[in-house]
Amino acid sequence: MAAESQSNPSVLKALLWAAIAFFAWNWIAMTFIWPPSEDAPKEDGPTVVQQTPSPAGDSVASSDPTSATPIQENGLHVAVGDAETVMIGAVGESEGGAHRILAEVSTIGAGIVRAELVDHRASVAKDAPNYPMLSPVEMPDGTELRSYTTRSMVVHLADIQMELKLADVPWRLVSRDQDSATMVADVLNGSQPVLRLSKKFHIPEQPMAEKRYDMLLDLTVENLSDKNASVIITQSGAVGVRREDPRMDDRGLFVASKEAGYPNVGSEYQSSSDAADAMFEVEDGLVPLWMAVANKYFVAFLAPLRADGQPGPDWVTEIRRVPRILESDANHHVLELITKPLLVPPGGERSLDMLSYLGPKSRKVFTKQEQYAALEFGEQVLESYGMGPCSFMAFPSLTRFMIWLLNNIRAVVFNYGVAIIILVLIVRTILHPITKRGQVQMMRVQQSMGTLQPKMEELKRRYPNDKARQSQEMMKIYQEAGVNPMTGMMSGCLPMFLQMPIWIALYTSLNYNVDMRHQPFILWISDLTAPDNLIPFGQTYNVPLLGPTSGFNLLPIFVCLSMFFQQKLMPKPAPPPGQSDEQAAQAQQMQKMMPYMSLVMGVIFYNMPSGLNLYIAASSFFGMIEQKRIRAHIEELKQQGPDEKPAKKKNGDKPRKPGWFEKLQKAAEEAQKQQHKGGKNKKR
Repeated sequence: MAAESQSNPSVLKALLWAAIAFFAWNWIAMTFIWPPSEDAPKEDGPTVVQQTPSPAGDSVASSDPTSATPIQENGLHVAVGDAETVMIGAVGESEGGAHRILAEVSTIGAGIVRAELVDHRASVAKDAPNYPMLSPVEMPDGTELRSYTTRSMVVHLADIQMELKLADVPWRLVSRDQDSATMVADVLNGSQPVLRLSKKFHIPEQPMAEKRYDMLLDLTVENLSDKNASVIITQSGAVGVRREDPRMDDRGLFVASKEAGYPNVGSEYQSSSDAADAMFEVEDGLVPLWMAVANKYFVAFLAPLRADGQPGPDWVTEIRRVPRILESDANHHVLELITKPLLVPPGGERSLDMLSYLGPKSRKVFTKQEQYAALEFGEQVLESYGMGPCSFMAFPSLTRFMIWLLNNIRAVVFNYGVAIIILVLIVRTILHPITKRGQVQMMRVQQSMGTLQPKMEELKRRYPNDKARQSQEMMKIYQEAGVNPMTGMMSGCLPMFLQMPIWIALYTSLNYNVDMRHQPFILWISDLTAPDNLIPFGQTYNVPLLGPTSGFNLLPIFVCLSMFFQQKLMPKPAPPPGQSDEQAAQAQQMQKMMPYMSLVMGVIFYNMPSGLNLYIAASSFFGMIEQKRIRAHIEELKQQGPDEKPAKKKNGDKPRKPGWFEKLQKAAEEAQKQQHKGGKNKKR
């Protein structure tokens, strides 16, 4: 009793310090490392601007200030057009029409102000607007950063060498229809046109069944002079991809090049603390494939193409990541591609074709569409989003299998929540023999330990001050009786360890499987990839210990209760060999505290996806039913008494190989001998 009373404070202190360490780390991570997204813009930071689309066919004058190159008597400058925007793509179409993208094109820098996906919604609400794939980023000086602008052009013409800034110059809109818009920027030498830069955005008709979300960019340089011209063009990629995960910034930058059929991919994440430029220079023998900005579910690719529409052009020299817009903001980066010097003869032209994919990340689509497969869109971006602190326990192949299995079950039952419950039954059925055998072994070990208890007490009295000798003699007793205490402990934990990779693979699939986004279960659970939010708060609060919280979640409470009662039903493992009375008392106290640790699990899982909480709650519920059946079976076996009689060897049986427990005993004996030898040598 004295040992037990002394151990209680130490156990409680250890649990208290562990809880304090966990909650402190949670607060630091959510406050400084992965701060929650804020609805209100920062005073000194860039703002993603959400604009209202103009009616189809209308042109809207831009109120943004421009810094166009002024008209000069001599030297190169750009003719200034009108600042206006037009809508192209899914204008006036219903969901399932011929266009998958709605885009607002601006003549300023010939870029995309915003782009929306008509097949996806911004939130789970029925009246939610289209998903905002791209949005402009407002700079502190009032200007805007837009997607796919042509930022600059370095011109070599006769004895003139000059860099022209184009990102904030209004181009001239020359044509527009529902599918496309074309703009031009004339480069003048004095009042004489010498070069013409033409840019066309085209959103082709793509029925929903094709699962393509393409926008084509055609950039053409025409030489209007009578001299050879050489130009180097800087073309920007997508900006304003929104953050999906409230707990951490899930956006990343990716650049790919290819060598002899093998991908060579470099990636930089937007949360990187390094503000220096990241260069992805296209080295000799490498072919550029694409650059991309992605979040958990969606990706914006920009792939330069050859004249025949195939990947691997010869006109890109490097792809560059522009540093963060502000040092204090890690949310917005821009990728740029820079061309090689392009020679354009007098009266000739040079066209640069680019393919932009703006849509969901889908391995199935990326592998089945021939052009996407040739560009190798899928694996690098998709696999990168499977990485996490515990990803080493869930192989990518297991995550892919989990997504495949859930999608196929859902195709039969038409509900991902039901598919998750069926998955629980499948996993429980597979692991049932292991769970049952482990608990039966634990029971047998406990029965055998009871019969050996008098012998172990005798050893403690015989060698009261020699712990090593006690352990050595105990191992001999266990070996003679055919008992392995560690078997009971390991077999009891094995089913949980086997389920951990499945939990992590399911968590990954819930986080990064776009097919499960906004998929409901029943009643209030409207999105299995987000917390269940039984009572929404209307906005997100950074709650201490819980992190970003937008509502009262009920499923984590079910997880706590189910895990609590399952722990209550679990059999208690036998103590390992060589434990002192104090250690045994501490272990006993820890076993009593284990059911209450489920409260900590509730805090950890409070803001996890409801699909993961549904899996754990269902697994614990079915585990309780399984536990009752196993306990009934164990009670029947207990009536038979411990099986102490070893099986008789048959004639001709080969000698049994020593097990790991016997090898461990031999190693301990050798160590004991070496210790005695060392002591004798010191005395001499």
